[in-house]
Amino acid sequence: AALFTAKHCEEVGDMVHCLEFLLLAQQAEEAFEVAKAHHAVDAYAQLLLAQDRDVQHILDYYQQSRVWAAAGRLYQRLGQPAKALPLLLQGGAIEDAIRMVTATRDPLDHGAKDVAVAFLTDGPGKDWRYLGQLYSALGDGPQVVRVALARADQEQASENYVEGRNIVHVAIRELESLGVPISVLEPVQTRFVVLHSYLLVKYFLRHELHESAARLLLRVAKHVACFPGQLVRLLTSVVLQCQRVGLTAAAYQHALLLVVDPQYRQGMDAKIRRKVETIVRRQGAEMEDGASLEDEAT
Repeated sequence: AALFTAKHCEEVGDMVHCLEFLLLAQQAEEAFEVAKAHHAVDAYAQLLLAQDRDVQHILDYYQQSRVWAAAGRLYQRLGQPAKALPLLLQGGAIEDAIRMVTATRDPLDHGAKDVAVAFLTDGPGKDWRYLGQLYSALGDGPQVVRVALARADQEQASENYVEGRNIVHVAIRELESLGVPISVLEPVQTRFVVLHSYLLVKYFLRHELHESAARLLLRVAKHVACFPGQLVRLLTSVVLQCQRVGLTAAAYQHALLLVVDPQYRQGMDAKIRRKVETIVRRQGAEMEDGASLEDEAT
């Protein structure tokens, strides 16, 4: 009767009950073959676990078939996190691995965390986004900051400033939820302000708000290292915008930087270079009026 019912369940696509009746009929090997044929091995494993039966053959099958994540989840159900974690990571089930690490972590045992960190930092699954999620789940604020800034650096090097800003913005929210001190939060807050200011410059210029644009550019210029591919363009924009709105001391100081550095000079368009050199010549003799960059930037 059990075999007949199992056959009927298989025909109508009810694989869970099919496997259950096959086990009831003491047909474990046939049940395993049916489970493989119908992609129901996970369901079969759950039935075996519910009946306290051995599942080693399923673990072997998963690993021979290179279904690493499924093997990892089964080891996790068996309460063997040391075996589960590498398999979850290797199988790309990173979020499952992170949840396992944070749920089972022992303050005196850093083994699981170290395995996950090594895999996400230097291993085949290198992914700084997931590494940041891991540190956030572990409540490690300084490491969340380090990873967020490193990810932002990568985006900035490719001139993806919107994505860089979004990365540090998400990190700020995560750090605030962790309740970290201001001293830990400050580097990502500063980076957010710099990138957001840079992006706002285009808005102000489009609406002909040139003084606001000039002052934002002065803020951004203090962090030119955040814009490795835009150094000359950024400093040139500072000079021209500041000169346009009468911030002559600031225009002169940044023009001087462009003129005295041979690499900067070579990076400027010839027409722009002549404008910058003219500002240096003319403004140099007029700086005794006491104007200062600090006065203009405020």
